[in-house]
Amino acid sequence: MSEPVNPPKEMRRVSASRLKSMSECMFKFYANEYLRWPEKEWARTVAGSLTHSILECLYRDHYPKTRKSRAYYERIKDAGTIYAIPAIARLIKMWQEKTGMEDKIAADVDPMIMVVLNHTDFLSETAIQRFDPEHEFRFTLKNGGIVKGFIDKMAHKLEGFVIEDFKTQRHLFSDEDVRDSFQSLVYQLFVFKTFGF
Repeated sequence: MSEPVNPPKEMRRVSASRLKSMSECMFKFYANEYLRWPEKEWARTVAGSLTHSILECLYRDHYPKTRKSRAYYERIKDAGTIYAIPAIARLIKMWQEKTGMEDKIAADVDPMIMVVLNHTDFLSETAIQRFDPEHEFRFTLKNGGIVKGFIDKMAHKLEGFVIEDFKTQRHLFSDEDVRDSFQSLVYQLFVFKTFGF
């Protein structure tokens, strides 16, 4: 049996998203991480970041201290649109002005958020334990390498751990996409190493 190879010092800590990037395209990883070539910021990426920020704020405000976002959540669900909350409408407008995001791209934010709110247990109400949004994780590999990152939303439920990684692609993930997702595998390894599940 061969011994694990120790990673070079500069690669001893790596995030789940960097590992995913490396698995998708080695040259792109090398260009971004070592050569520091700038990546083009796509309009849909900006809309995805905005969507992610709104979801995180809705969840963070709900957990654990205040019920303010619970009222926001219910108003959004009742109205069927995030524009039921004037503060969110102003935030979207501010992002548009700051980034130059076009109206047709900004219009995608509302349906992306509504999919999450309508098709998930967004507030993790059935959870035994809820974790802070953007839960930071870290674990060590046998060769001394450290994997670290953040989980958008995590809850411990009776059936096990539920991890949600907010994605804003225009297509739905297939069961195979989810099963073979590199980030999903890293999250599963974290849960196994930390909680024994």
